Amino acid sequence: MKARPVLFVFLLVAILASACRTNNAPTPAPVASPTAAVDQVWNRVSSSGKIVFGSSIDYAPFESYDPTFRPVGFDIALAQEIGTRLGFQVEFRDIAFESLLSTVQTGQVDAGIAAISVTPDRQQTIDFSNIYFNDKTSAISKQGSGIKITFPNQLASYRVGVQRGTTYEQWIKATLIDPGLMPPTNLFTYQQPDHVVNDLKNGYINVVVLGAESANQYVQAGGVEISGESLNSQLYGIALAKGNPTLLAKVNAALNQIQTDGTLSRLASQYLGINSGTQPLPTPPPSISTPAPPQIPCDSMTFVADLTVPDGTKMNPGQSFTKTWRIKNTGSCTWNSSYKFVFVQGTAMGGQPQSINGNMSPSQTYDMSVPMTAPTQPGTYAGWWQLVNPQNVALGTRVWVEIVVPAPPPQQPQPTAVAPSIQYFTGPQSAVQVGEVIPLRWAFSTAGVVSAKLTRTNPDGSVIALYGGVDVPTPGTYEDLAAAPGTFTYTLAVSTEYGGTQTANVVVGVVQ
Repeated sequence: MKARPVLFVFLLVAILASACRTNNAPTPAPVASPTAAVDQVWNRVSSSGKIVFGSSIDYAPFESYDPTFRPVGFDIALAQEIGTRLGFQVEFRDIAFESLLSTVQTGQVDAGIAAISVTPDRQQTIDFSNIYFNDKTSAISKQGSGIKITFPNQLASYRVGVQRGTTYEQWIKATLIDPGLMPPTNLFTYQQPDHVVNDLKNGYINVVVLGAESANQYVQAGGVEISGESLNSQLYGIALAKGNPTLLAKVNAALNQIQTDGTLSRLASQYLGINSGTQPLPTPPPSISTPAPPQIPCDSMTFVADLTVPDGTKMNPGQSFTKTWRIKNTGSCTWNSSYKFVFVQGTAMGGQPQSINGNMSPSQTYDMSVPMTAPTQPGTYAGWWQLVNPQNVALGTRVWVEIVVPAPPPQQPQPTAVAPSIQYFTGPQSAVQVGEVIPLRWAFSTAGVVSAKLTRTNPDGSVIALYGGVDVPTPGTYEDLAAAPGTFTYTLAVSTEYGGTQTANVVVGVVQ
């Protein structure tokens, strides 16, 4: 990956212009009991020995799934390293980005890490760790377009795509649309980063605005090129619920160790292809010290259980099946038929969007079923699904289905048919007299032989089995008595288990 400028900076004023992922979920409603115990999350984590990170695992190279459906990326490796330094097992939950901060705030996860920019608005409800990465905003366009963006205002004349719920969307609105420099119809928002880049390659939009490291990754994949760099700056931090100073201090201490001993630089080189220095980590601007009352968002969903098709279930090619998940309404708003369950990424396996049937009040569970069809080719397949509200905003935990279509058993090699092989079958070289002996000699291959019979056909056409009617050996001999004049035909017939019979004849004339 192309080297980038120094990772960490001290100009925290850049936070005010940061342009990474943001949260556009509906305005949350206060919980009935607003008082939360100080260090509640730390108490839970230290008691269980496990720290749960929420992440929107769709933003390579920071977080994505590898071919075995395991979370990987810079953020994933950093979270695992933090867990190791703190002595905790690390678990990841894939959360729709629009819901990530609210799940942190309400304690559904212990921390959030997903290339989250620190902004003053977010600091009203969320605490952030020290900054662990300074990213830049880039613009990409279709390869060969010739588009060059050196100043943000130049974006105004293009159809611009961004991932929905990010600060790129917020930044373009504040910088270009609100001042009247760019018509709102020129901004196109998408749920997934891959979706916006696909539309860019197909010519539906002209430019995509995103983080520099993700931009470089798409350029490496082919079909797009960098059109603008360093359009503004964004500083990433780990999101934590307010009122947990111990957890915040522990995470910052681990980050400091990871940075000063060179681990952070190693991870940046491994996952982002850049080199970083060892200067101290920046600290985000101070946030409100008094914890805000915990809030429940209007729309939130939590996975409860898999009811059918456990992960790794084997399916026949083309087999129809229905995957059912039990989910829970953890928001404050009632779901109705305008809430839909939609495919996010992976392999859809023929699954179609499903609407909520009826009304689902807060705290109720719902069994969501999606009919699917297994692919016809062998392999392991997974598909991720999530709930969206009437405004098509994703909410809550993403769920998945994983099946295996086994390869057909290898065909056993069929034995090659071997034809019988009679090497020789001989008799007297001339006519014999009545009363003399007729000598016969033979040999044949034994490969797959199931029978070897010797018979005599008399002058009257009758057939006599010789050698007692049993199979003859190989090599073998037989002496027959010439009892009467006439023509006698001796036949050797050899058959194999693979099919087929070979015969050889000896014709003998007997005279008086």
